[in-house]
Amino acid sequence: MKRIAKLYSLLLLLLALQSCESDDDITPQVQWEKIEFADQGPIYSIHGSLEDGLLLGTLRGVIKVTDNGKTSKEVLRVDTPITNLIKDGDVITAVTNIKNYSSRDGGETWHDSDKTYSPFHNREVYDSKGIIYHHVALNNGELGTPSLIMRSSDRGTNWENIFPHKRNVYSMYLDNTDRLYLGTSGSEWDGQSFTAISNAAVLYYMKK
Repeated sequence: MKRIAKLYSLLLLLLALQSCESDDDITPQVQWEKIEFADQGPIYSIHGSLEDGLLLGTLRGVIKVTDNGKTSKEVLRVDTPITNLIKDGDVITAVTNIKNYSSRDGGETWHDSDKTYSPFHNREVYDSKGIIYHHVALNNGELGTPSLIMRSSDRGTNWENIFPHKRNVYSMYLDNTDRLYLGTSGSEWDGQSFTAISNAAVLYYMKK
């Protein structure tokens, strides 16, 4: 409870500052890389890694990213949000609110699946060193504001916002090398509201 209360107090302070703060006002503690995928909408789910093949569940379907982010292709088109990508043994299941799809070849081909999963979104993940990443979606009244990605290296005693980009984060994922990925969209915060710059899916990931 003490950890939650301290984080909540910090979030209130950040919310008060956020409306007048630009990206240039923040000295990021983490360096981020970005990849955009045209006409895909938000990234709702992420699985895999850039080194071994990364799957992105978007508003339209599933994108597979290979060659350390240099190559990408749409491997499943369903025109409904892929809310989760779940691996069970050698089977990867793409979860939607309508029906699910499965792949046994790393996401290259997909088929209708009879497996059922409840949609979920990771708000907090832990890396192999015990570092905590917490995704906070803030509202100022009825107005949505940019997401915060808070990091704690001391089990929640102290927190820092490591994501300076004014985006709405739809998904957060840690791969097996402790690299953090964030799924966003082409909408950016202009200081008062989100403006749709494009209909792209936008992936942010930690630079190593």
